[in-house]
Order: sequence, then structure tokens, then C-alpha cells
Amino acid sequence: KIDKKLLEAMAEVRRLASVGLAEREKAGIKVRQPLAKLSIKNKVLSIKQKELLEILKDEVNVKEVVFDPKINGELELDTNITPELKTEGLLRDLSRAIQGLRHDARYQPKDKIVLMLELPADLLKTIEAHETALKGMVNAKQIIYKREKFDVELETKLDDQPVWIAVKKA
Repeated sequence: KIDKKLLEAMAEVRRLASVGLAEREKAGIKVRQPLAKLSIKNKVLSIKQKELLEILKDEVNVKEVVFDPKINGELELDTNITPELKTEGLLRDLSRAIQGLRHDARYQPKDKIVLMLELPADLLKTIEAHETALKGMVNAKQIIYKREKFDVELETKLDDQPVWIAVKKA
């Protein structure tokens, strides 16, 4: 038996996700940058449908979805990026670049790496403060903040600043 209510709710999640993503785009905020909150006016979804709300949270990359009948439109995206959210976004961007390098070097997921970084001072401070988390995200045994012998490298921008990233097997 097909659960019509569930199908209706799923369609609504997809629709709200695309509206939320359009709002992000309008605000010029990348999807990898987490945001604090998405408020929805919606009647179709209920608080009981936790799994569907989780899907919506993941799709739009927000920390929480709240119901608020007082908002103007059908949804409202909290576009205020706190320092914590900004850091989380930076770590995700950096992690993604490093995972790309791991892939280019044909490393296996189990392979431990030595990560080398050259970063502007403010980014360096942020990354050093979250070194343990970053190591876990990319399976790095060590992070070195200078150029050494490497297997693959990448010069790119992080937060619109030039960075150099390289990896070698640990």
C-alpha cells in the first residue's frame, strides 16, 4: 500500500529544498557553507516527521529547521554566518580539496597521509585551532605548515585567499 501522506511530504521536502537552495544562491552563499537555521511556514510537514526534516536540513545545509507561521514568505533562511559557521565551511572546503588530492594520488581511504599547507596568517590560525578535526576528516597523521617533498599538490583559493596544499603517504 502506498503511503500518500508520505509521498506528499517527500514532494514538499524536495520543493522546499529547491526554494531554500535558490535563496542561498540569491544570497551568494555556497552550499558547503553551513547556516544556522531554515524557518518554514509549511503545513504539510509536521514536527513528527523527523527523518524528512533531517533530509531537508542536509539538502539545504542548515543546523536546524524550525516552524514559524509569522515569517513573510513560505521559508526564511538565516544567512548570518557566525565565526563558528564560517570556520566549519572553511574546514569543509579544505577537506574537499584534500580529498581531491588523495583521489588524484590514487590513495586508498585507509592510507594515512602527511598534509602540507601554506596559508595566509589568519587562515593558518583557524586551521591550527582545528587541526585535530581536520586530521580526522582527511585521515592525516601529521600536518606540516611548509613545503616538503610531496606526491601531489594544489594551488587554489580558500576564502578568496591563495593557499598551497600537498599530500604524501605517511
